[in-house]
Formats: sequence, C-alpha cells, structure tokens
Amino acid sequence: MSMLRWLDLPFRYRTEQDFEKKLYGWVSDVLYDQLPHHGFEIREEQIFTAYHMAHALCKRGVAYVEAGSGTGKSFAYILASVCYARLRGKPVVIACASTALQEQLTGSTGDIATLSRLLDLNIEAKTAKDPSQHLCSRKADSLQFRVGRRRGKSKLLRWAAETRVGDRAEVPDVDDELWAMVAWDETLRCERCPRRGYCCLGEARTEYHRARDLVVCSHELFFRDLWTNREMKAGREMPYLPDYAAVVFDEGHMLELPVARTLGTQLKEGDVAAMLAGIEGRDDVRVLTLALVELVRQHAQAFFRAVSDSIVPDEFGDRLNIARTDGLLESGRSLSGVLGQLQDEMVIDESMNEGTAFGEDLASYQQRFDDFGAGLEALLDGRGQDYVYWWEPRDESLHVVKRGFRDTLHKELASRKVPMIFTSATLTADGSFREIKRLTGFEGAITSRVGVPFDIEKKVIAYIPRESSANPEEKAERVEGLLEASRGGALVLAATPGDVAYLGGYLKARSGSGELPYEVLVEGEGERRWLADRFSRSGSGILIGSTLWEGIDVPGQALRILIIYSLPFPHNDPLIDARRRDLREAGQDPRLEVDMPEMVIRLRQGFGRLIRTQDDWGAIAVLDTRSPWQGPVRDQVVKALPAGLEVTDDMDRVQSWFKQQVSRVSKSNLSLQR
Repeated sequence: MSMLRWLDLPFRYRTEQDFEKKLYGWVSDVLYDQLPHHGFEIREEQIFTAYHMAHALCKRGVAYVEAGSGTGKSFAYILASVCYARLRGKPVVIACASTALQEQLTGSTGDIATLSRLLDLNIEAKTAKDPSQHLCSRKADSLQFRVGRRRGKSKLLRWAAETRVGDRAEVPDVDDELWAMVAWDETLRCERCPRRGYCCLGEARTEYHRARDLVVCSHELFFRDLWTNREMKAGREMPYLPDYAAVVFDEGHMLELPVARTLGTQLKEGDVAAMLAGIEGRDDVRVLTLALVELVRQHAQAFFRAVSDSIVPDEFGDRLNIARTDGLLESGRSLSGVLGQLQDEMVIDESMNEGTAFGEDLASYQQRFDDFGAGLEALLDGRGQDYVYWWEPRDESLHVVKRGFRDTLHKELASRKVPMIFTSATLTADGSFREIKRLTGFEGAITSRVGVPFDIEKKVIAYIPRESSANPEEKAERVEGLLEASRGGALVLAATPGDVAYLGGYLKARSGSGELPYEVLVEGEGERRWLADRFSRSGSGILIGSTLWEGIDVPGQALRILIIYSLPFPHNDPLIDARRRDLREAGQDPRLEVDMPEMVIRLRQGFGRLIRTQDDWGAIAVLDTRSPWQGPVRDQVVKALPAGLEVTDDMDRVQSWFKQQVSRVSKSNLSLQR
C-alpha cells in the first residue's frame, strides 16, 4: 500500500482506528449537509445503514443489512466502499443480481457518477462482464470462412477487426445466433491460446483489474471467480476478478440460484456439437477418431432426446425438474461409454498435433469433455438424491448440482478473509435473517434493519378483501373497481403467466370497447425497460406482469396503486424442492420453513415498487390471500405490509381515500404556485 494513499481520501487520518472515526464523520457530513445542498433528502434510515456498512468494513466483518425500498442503500455502500478501497489499495467488488442495477450504478447518470461529480471524488469504477459478452478473436477469424453470406456478418467482422475489448454492447444490433459464432465460450479455454492475454477478453480483464475503487459485476460472475480463482492463478491465467478489499452483495436475497448455477455442471447439446464439429472439420484427423466423433454425436442426440422426454412439465417454471427415468439413465451410460472412447483417441491426435493450434484446441476440448463427463456421471450416480437436476428451456441446458453446496459456499467465502456486506430491501421474511444465514453460514454477522424512510402511514392505504375469490372474472372485476378509484396508474403483479394472460386479455377487451379509458400494457409485449418507460410516461396506464416484483422503478404519480392479483408462492423449482425434501426428512414442515418465507420476501419486494420518493403516495391492494394448501395466510400478508398502514376491506373507503389524496395534492400544488 502506497504511503501517500491517504491523499486520495476525502479526509485525513493517522491510524486505522482514526480512519474509522473520520469515515463516520465524513459520511455524516455528506448525507446531512453536502448532498442535501444539491437537493437530496436527509434520510435517517440511509445514514443509519451507511454507519453499519462502514462499521462492517472497518472491522473486517460480515454484515446483513436490510434497508427498505427508497432508503438509498446504494449511496450508503458506495461512500463507505470507495474510502475503504483507497485505505487498502484494492477495489471493492459490488455484485448485483440484475443488469438493471448494474446500469443504475455505472451509467453516465448513475449513482457512482452522481456521487463522483457532486463530491469531487473522481471515483474509478469498472464493470466486469461475463466472458460470453466479449469477442473471441480466433472465432471471428474462422467465421469469415464459415456460414456464407449472412445478414450482419460483414459488419460484425469489420467491428471485430477494430475493437479493443470486444464488448457486445458496442454492436447491440447483432442477433444472438450470429453473436454466438464469435463470442468467447467455454469450449475454447484460453490457457493454450497463442493470443492469450492479448485478446479482447484479456484487454477487458486488464482494464478492470486495474480499477482503483470499484468493480461492478453480476452475482454469477462473482461466484465463477470464487470457485476458480486459485486454479486460474496456479495456471498463470488472469482470474475473472482482481484481488479485492471487500465485497458488497446487493439484492443479497437472490444468491442461491447463481451459486448453484456456477458451482454445478451445465450440459448442453450445442456445446458438444460445437466441439465435435471443431474436430471433424480438419483434414489431419485419423479415421478412427472421426468415426467416434459421429458415434458420440448420435449418442448425444439420443441422450438429449431422453432428457427432453424426462422433463417434468410445469407451465410456470423457468427451471424444470428432471425425472431419472430408465431411458434417461440408459442413454446416459451409452453416451458416457462412447465419449470415453473418443477421448482416448483424442489423446493420440493431440500428441500428433503438439505445438499446433489444432493441438491446443484438442486439449481444450478434452477439458470440456471431462467437465461434461463429470456432470453426466453425477446424473448416473446411484445416489441420485445427493444431487439437484434441472432443465432450463431458456438456453436448453441441463444443470447438475450437488445438494450440499451451502457448506462449500460458506467455506469459500470465509477463506477470502475480506469484509462482506449482504444487503437488500428484503433479507428477512419474519424479522429474522435466518434464510440468508442458512445460505451463507455467517451466524455471528453484524445485522442491521431499517424500514422505508418515508411517513408511509400517511401516504399509503392497504385494501385486503375479507374473503378471497378463486373466480378469475370476479377478481378481474375487483381490479376494475380499484382502477375506477385510482383512475388508472396501476401496476398489477400476478403469480403466474396464466394469470397475466387472463387479466391482460380481460382488461384489453374492456379498453378496446372504450369502457376502460386507460392503456393496458402486458409483460411480454416489449422489453422490460421499454414497458416501464411507457407506463411511466402514460400517467394513467396499467402494467401487468408476473416477473415485475422487483427491478421496476416508477417514481411519481404514474404509479398510484399496486395490485397483488395473486400471491407469489414458489412453484416447483428444483432448488426449492430440494430444500423441501431436506426439511421433510428432518421432520419439519416445508410450508412454514420454505414456501411461506419465500412468498413473503417476494411480496415485500412487490410492495417496494409503490413508494420510491418522499412525494409518492398510493394504495396497495391484495386481492387473493389463499395459499396452495388452502391454509389461511391473511395475517402473514398483513404482517408483511409496511408498519403503520391503515388496512381496510371496504372498497368505499379506498375510493374516499383517493379523493382525499387528490384534494391534498391539489391544495399543496396551489400553495406552491402562490
């Protein structure tokens, strides 16, 4: 660490103990005085959160920090993280669950740029993207000899010849299929590439490895680095992420899936086909190897057909369970056998082509086939219950993950010996942090919990009918009644795409006939951000979706009523099913330990869409309080609401409340005009 490092800090300090005191004082000055001077609100909840984050960093501890929507927790962790990074001489990693949050942080008008400009901090932040978002120059070179004439190919190749870091964002109009032909992928490992370290991906990594203050990445990229960092360093490869001083996990309630996806094995027919094509497209491959290539292709096709036949249908699931049928296991064993034979022959071909580009490709293929074979063996293992399997239709991939991955996660995180902050608006379901502790294992972590930083009891009313209805038409009519009271401006959240389709069709028909004078937007009709922007601009529109419980930010009166059409109980997700099995085996009730907490956390995320600024106001309506097991959950829904709200089951009261709010706002605006 440079002896002059303190010169980069916004305050001077003598010792590390003095640094902590000065950091608290500076954060207070920024949040109480400097930012309010630029028009930002003073939020005691934000300041309290910032202190706890700073304390965790300075004590090199682990913190679970829950801060209600609108608190401004990103400002809190940015301020503390930049100072801690400069103290240690290493950047702090901020890992996010969504691209939207990464853009909110790193965009030209994002939170980091805003604080850097207003506080004259000169913050240096870099975005570390998934390797698949970067160009592989070797694949681009070979593309010009393949595919033939294709729309966009010439433009892509011209860009490939000129780009430095090969970021896909530089060519946003390239379709997924064409991009896959030039994108970095795991079938072409970099360790034996002659361009190693000098390619686009190498340039990109070099750039963000030099980041002084912050590196922003996805949860998934962070965990890829966590599992492979030591191995890559041992092989003299540049790891996904630089050495870091601390980690902040924003949206920390969403860690389980990226942990499982990156720790497990992904089996894709397309990956196998690409490697086989890379082998047989050569003139110097032996006849026996080519024969085995064709045999592996046939068995791989049969195996993935068997996988398709073994999928447990679920119209609501993004991840589908796999049944270990006799047909699946038999085709898997056959594929494993011929794949082993091919790899034996590839050893000979590799030795014959040692020192050539083809020899390097063969070595990479061998490694990938080893990984594929390991996943296949786990699927075939007689102790099948030791693993979780699922199929992702999105990219047609089979995932195989060992069930005990939570122990591995805790061990690897603890081994880094750096401060870690897990933060979200919803880290708790019932006031306790047991779910995040269960996943990460830090029982002695510092905890902090604050609610929404607004006088929400004066700004929000909650409507929950005493009796829930299972009749879709009756629920849709209740939605209409609420829209009449609010005059539109509604975000409607549903549990399933089927609910979205029914309600969207019903309301569009009413709108088309002129009986509902508002624009109806339905998830799937356009890109998520486009829908949110259009909804915001409309001022009185209706936006309906089943995946909009988080990541949608519509401040102002364009959103004045949040309608929960159906409760977001978890579906038959393979990871959740595995937790349910664990609890049943331990004699516990998974409905109380898994389904209810998962539902409440997502419900609270949904509630957080309504109030984003001090001037926002509106109503929350929960139309359905039934559970999948028909148990009463109304009390749990009421407990999940922000504290202090008026809760009513009287539609007339909701209508009168809206009239009062409109009158109040009108008087306030008139007073300001005077």
